[in-house]
Amino acid sequence: MTKSLDASIVIQAIKDLVNDKKSERLAALQFFLANGHRDLCERAGLNQEEITNSVKEISKHDGVRRDKLVKDLLDDLSKN
Repeated sequence: MTKSLDASIVIQAIKDLVNDKKSERLAALQFFLANGHRDLCERAGLNQEEITNSVKEISKHDGVRRDKLVKDLLDDLSKN
C-alpha cells in the first residue's frame, strides 16, 4: 500500500507541473528541486535521478512542449 501511495504522490506532483494554477506548478517544482520526492521514489522503486533530470528539463519549457514532456515522463513511469 505504501509503495503505491508513494508512487501516486510523485505522479501527482509531476501532473501538477502542468496545472492551470501557477501556484500549483511552482509548488510542484519546489517539491522536486528540494528533493521532496527522493524518499518517495526510493520506497516506490522509481528512478529518482531520472525523474529529477526530467523535471529540470520540463521546467525549461512552457505550453504544449511542457505538456508533451510531462506526458512522456508519465508514460515512461507507467511502463516500469
